[in-house]
Amino acid sequence: MRATGAATLAEAFRVTAEAHPDRVAVRTKDDEVSLTFAELRDRVDALAAGLAGLGVRRGDNVALMFSNRPEFHIADLAVMTLGATPFSLYLTSSPEQIAYVLADAGARFALAEELFMPQLVAARGLERIVVLGNESHPPEGTVAWDEVEGANPEFDVEAAWRAIEPDDLATLIYTS
Repeated sequence: MRATGAATLAEAFRVTAEAHPDRVAVRTKDDEVSLTFAELRDRVDALAAGLAGLGVRRGDNVALMFSNRPEFHIADLAVMTLGATPFSLYLTSSPEQIAYVLADAGARFALAEELFMPQLVAARGLERIVVLGNESHPPEGTVAWDEVEGANPEFDVEAAWRAIEPDDLATLIYTS
């Protein structure tokens, strides 16, 4: 982070987005989706604000369960922007393995693709699951990504990321 002069990853992301707003930050292999740093920052801020509206707070651990897609990066950065700690769940994990990791991390929230809902819902123990895919009919007990992103426009995203300290936890990594 020395190259950006930033003290935290959240600040480094902001500095980079400010310095290179029109550069591509995230894209799919086929270029079907391509987000510049400015577009990524705007999506991150909109999702972070919506997650704050659901109750995600600084210090929370938030599970992510996505295949390789741009929304993973949006979710990861949005959780980090709030001062919460994102962590990934293995896509091949059983509900029992997922339940263990969720309990060990003390996670109350998860963001995931609809494809992984059976394992995640079976694991239980989460207050809220934000689901990506089939937004018009999200699985029972979940909230659609589209309903969260942009749902809390008055939230002060800048104050949230500026409150992050250099010693705050950036991520949790569970290995096999």
